[in-house]
Amino acid sequence: MNDGKGGINYFNRKPKGDDLQAMQMNTTILGLSLHEAKKKPYIASMGIYVFKKSVLSKLLRWRYRMANGSEIIPQAAKEFNVHAYLSNDYWEDIGIIKSSFDANLALTTQSSKFSFQDAAKPTYTSARYLPPTKIEKCKMKDSIISHGCFLRDCSVENAIIGVRPRLESECAVKSAMVMGNNFYETDPEEAALLQKQLPSWRKGRCLWVSARTRLNTIFVSNSILFI
Repeated sequence: MNDGKGGINYFNRKPKGDDLQAMQMNTTILGLSLHEAKKKPYIASMGIYVFKKSVLSKLLRWRYRMANGSEIIPQAAKEFNVHAYLSNDYWEDIGIIKSSFDANLALTTQSSKFSFQDAAKPTYTSARYLPPTKIEKCKMKDSIISHGCFLRDCSVENAIIGVRPRLESECAVKSAMVMGNNFYETDPEEAALLQKQLPSWRKGRCLWVSARTRLNTIFVSNSILFI
């Protein structure tokens, strides 16, 4: 709970029932209209904490052994001057796989609440020094394609394609996250796999991926269907 000036006088992690009701407050201090404030009467923690080293050291040494928000923050609010940075900007809870998946796929839509291409606040990927993605005769709609990919004669819709994957002819990816490959497969490696009759993702065909799927370091041989 907030004192109206940014100070935190009470903190309860994931309250329920009466405890949740007791934490309702006037959220017009966030700049919400009265109508919006009635719909959103709570101030939730975004899970980002900044401590003075001396304070955190004292709390961990004399109170708790682990920096758990459900224990550290309530105790700190009682003993120290704890303030919040109030934000009404974009934020998503990605603490579980489903919420993380939904938040990522939402970025592919034209009505996305967050944009990587904001000229004032651009978001950069990590430096991997990969070649640019090459796309040949593909059908693509509302998707995000990372670097180092090779896409040929495939279909990608409402999907995220991570680094290094190779999608060959007749592949279709829809409503999915292909998180990418950790490495490229060389010609000798491919030949050795084919000689042993093992799958080689460079020769993958007829890959159909849809409906809330996450793939990492994919190996595709012949026909594969994910639903």
